Amino acid sequence: MAVVNGSSLMGQNLVPNGSFEDYTSCPDEWSQLAGNVVGWDACANSPDFFHGCRDSSDLGVPFNWRGYQQAAHGQGYGGVITYQWNAPSYREFICTNLAQALVPGVPVHLSMKVALGGFGSYWLYSPKWTTRGIGMLLTTQPFEWSTGSAYPNVAHLFMDTVFTDTTAWVLLSTTYVPDSVYQYVTLGNFFEDSLSALTLLDSVFGNQNVAYVYIDEICVTAAGSDCDFANAVATRSFASWAITSPFTDRLVITFGRTLEQETELILFDTGGRRLAHRTIPPGSSVLEWPIHGLASGIYVVHCLDIEQGPASLRVFHVSP
Repeated sequence: MAVVNGSSLMGQNLVPNGSFEDYTSCPDEWSQLAGNVVGWDACANSPDFFHGCRDSSDLGVPFNWRGYQQAAHGQGYGGVITYQWNAPSYREFICTNLAQALVPGVPVHLSMKVALGGFGSYWLYSPKWTTRGIGMLLTTQPFEWSTGSAYPNVAHLFMDTVFTDTTAWVLLSTTYVPDSVYQYVTLGNFFEDSLSALTLLDSVFGNQNVAYVYIDEICVTAAGSDCDFANAVATRSFASWAITSPFTDRLVITFGRTLEQETELILFDTGGRRLAHRTIPPGSSVLEWPIHGLASGIYVVHCLDIEQGPASLRVFHVSP
């Protein structure tokens, strides 16, 4: 029997490949997390893998079929369906073995980053709904799920509010004192539909009757420690920006401050096609950007700031 003490966990992430950066091949179809992302498996149904190595708006990063999101760390992340309309027994779960079993009574730090899918590159696959409940469950045996199984309706770490913001990663974290020798970690929505607080996200372009969540930076380590996901991708904040949306033939952006350096803006459609480009000189505080000939719909304004890294925001265009 292996004996593990608290000090042996210090600073060590017990979740192998916790940011999905080790993989065997670039994703080129749905459901390629299992058997492709090193250390991870599908405990139920068909979770997905997205990575920047895929130069496409289907399963690439940041723009893909499910939404638009930079990786929290590196270039890749996983994705799971947390709800499906009229399919109360459908969930997607991803799982892995911990590098060491947890010791009852020895506190551990649990954390993961989650982001809401929505307004994706292809309307047929863009999620219509959002829920609460995405989280982490520790088990002593591999988690098994099949159609008709009862939901645990518990998790050791989970999001207790409904996602509404598709622009940012949310950090879920807690300190937990194990009551068993847990050896496995599973991620997904472990709550039945009636407890998932189903909420409409996109009634216009959300064609698929699902709720979807991206997952990155999963960590289980000693209490008092954090996993060091080095070189995390910094995402610029648009908090100070005021962008007219919906807009007609002129996109007006107020930066909320004077730009300190030259900044590039690129406008994409939901297919990832580059439609317009604008270079803004330093010293600017507002931009009036004439844009003509667009159909009504969702577009993405991508900001390339060399110092702070890229960031993007969805805007809505209405034909005048």
